[in-house]
Amino acid sequence: MQKTQTKEFARMSHLLGLPLETPGFAPDGIMSIWLGLRDRAVLLSEFHSEEARTTKSRIIEELGELRQTIKTLLGDTNKEFATGFEQIVKGMEKFSEQAQLLGKWIPVAETNPKALSPRHDPYVLWRQVTHTLRNAVQDENERNDRLLNLQNRCQHYETIVIQTVQKAVDTYSEQATRESQFITKVTNDLQSIATKVSSDRDWQFMSTREPAILPSDYKPRDPTQVTFPFSEHELSKPLFEGPLNRKSTRLRRIIPAYYVLTPSGFFLEYKGPGAELFPEPSLSLKLADCELRKCAPSDPPKFIIHGKDPSKSFGGRTHNYVFRCDGTDQIEEWLKMLKYGKDVVRSSISSMR
Repeated sequence: MQKTQTKEFARMSHLLGLPLETPGFAPDGIMSIWLGLRDRAVLLSEFHSEEARTTKSRIIEELGELRQTIKTLLGDTNKEFATGFEQIVKGMEKFSEQAQLLGKWIPVAETNPKALSPRHDPYVLWRQVTHTLRNAVQDENERNDRLLNLQNRCQHYETIVIQTVQKAVDTYSEQATRESQFITKVTNDLQSIATKVSSDRDWQFMSTREPAILPSDYKPRDPTQVTFPFSEHELSKPLFEGPLNRKSTRLRRIIPAYYVLTPSGFFLEYKGPGAELFPEPSLSLKLADCELRKCAPSDPPKFIIHGKDPSKSFGGRTHNYVFRCDGTDQIEEWLKMLKYGKDVVRSSISSMR
């Protein structure tokens, strides 16, 4: 009988020892309950065979289910921490490369804008950096949301672990009260140890010990509030921008788009105003190589830019790009700013010669 009971409680100690025998648990948390069980296993080995069967059916099996739950949670934890990390690293590396490229071409735009190609326009590079940053931060926020959800699950299961062990101790206490005064004293001591442990003690210990744990008040980052080198440089900001309608060069249909005049003398077409959605221009005209033409009065009013898109294959072909405005005031404002942008670049080139 003694040997049988010793084996049963040794098995209980093994179940509680894996995975609880780790530095991640507070010494005055669930580990203290386990130690109490382990130290009293020798005394409880005197129980007769009926008590051994009761212990096995009401305590050990429940703790075995708890062990399986913990192992499953550990597997989910390892999987979640690995998911998405490589993608975040790649996104931030791409962001760093694009930010460095923006820093590289800003001095060129300041000193020799004629040497710029459309893809090296600081404004274009700024939009690309903004787009990449937004995606990287969004990936980071999504991964942190998953980690936060996982933390909440861990915190929930910490409570379940404590409650399950406390239930096992209470069950055994009820069983032991039917036995001798000595066994009652032993189990009451064990119950006292378990009662002193708060259900969130081990989680509090883990939160203060592991710097990787996100705080409960964690808030996702807003990519619009993130700054990077040259993000506020004057060459990264448009001189003028707004919606226009362009007549396509082949199908002769009207294409609504968003247009930007950059300080480097490029007239850029985007499908929309948001850099986070449309980082690349669909049309790039270098005003220094183009001719501005104001059309005869018409409804709607329009103007023409005669030139070619150098970003296309083989330098593109020369076209008359026809743009329509909503009113005369708008077309006058556009022509004024386009002429200003062209003159600024021309004067900058002349001063370098």
